[in-house]
Amino acid sequence: MNTIIWQIVIGMVVAGLGGYQLWASRRYLHQLQTHGNAETSSFALLAVWSSFVLGVLFLFGGLAIAIGVFS
Repeated sequence: MNTIIWQIVIGMVVAGLGGYQLWASRRYLHQLQTHGNAETSSFALLAVWSSFVLGVLFLFGGLAIAIGVFS
């Protein structure tokens, strides 16, 4: 019983981190679109894409941990 509770808690924390990562990615993309210029790094879009993918993985991974897919 105690293990199940910790599994749900850890899954929700990981999913929350994934949600925050998606929010931060969207905020950075908006900042690039409004304030980006010729001096902006050409790798900035790759950074946004990578952080978005990581956020999606954390979100779905956290939900999978919470519902017990890996146990």
